[in-house]
Amino acid sequence: MNSSNITIDIEKGKSRIPKWHSKEEEFLKRLKNKCEHLAVQYMELYKVTHTKQSRLRLPAIIMSSFSGVASFGSTSFPLYMQKYVSIGVGIINITIAILQTYESYLKISDIVSKSLTASASLKKIADDIGCEMYIPVENRQTNGVTFLRDTYSRYQTILVDAPPLAIDDDEATAIFKKLQEQNLGEILDDDEDESNHNTVIKELQKIVNQPQKTL
Repeated sequence: MNSSNITIDIEKGKSRIPKWHSKEEEFLKRLKNKCEHLAVQYMELYKVTHTKQSRLRLPAIIMSSFSGVASFGSTSFPLYMQKYVSIGVGIINITIAILQTYESYLKISDIVSKSLTASASLKKIADDIGCEMYIPVENRQTNGVTFLRDTYSRYQTILVDAPPLAIDDDEATAIFKKLQEQNLGEILDDDEDESNHNTVIKELQKIVNQPQKTL
């Protein structure tokens, strides 16, 4: 009886240990680095866009104050100046409307709020991954695949709601080449036939060396 109870306890203890694989931890580390990188980029986007928003709103606030004062005090001006005061107030109001329309057209307010939220959320994901990786496997609460799927689902949801990031041509080319190298490495690792290896390499070289069409 005692030996069977010990066996059951050992089996229960083994079943409670979450399963983690090296590939899952490697992917999560890459995702952590990606989240940290994007968090910095979105914070920079927030700072730049918030500065642009301030440059548009502060003049509008100042001009709106002058317009209000001039409108209420227009009767105190001499009669020959009241017409010019009304024209000036109208010009100021038109300028304020143009600034507000320009801000709305560029969706500056939306970009400011979403970029700040995206930066904080991505930083939170990176911190969660770092904490989970720091804990020993036997002390973790969930399996690796479960944690990976939940974390990546959060990552995708954030990127769907986040504003797009602009990258230059050099950075886009570097990213494209890096993706090609990664895809080539995965194909060569999965495929065991050398003839297929050579075929894949030739096809990729054709794609890379193919001249781009100019519009």
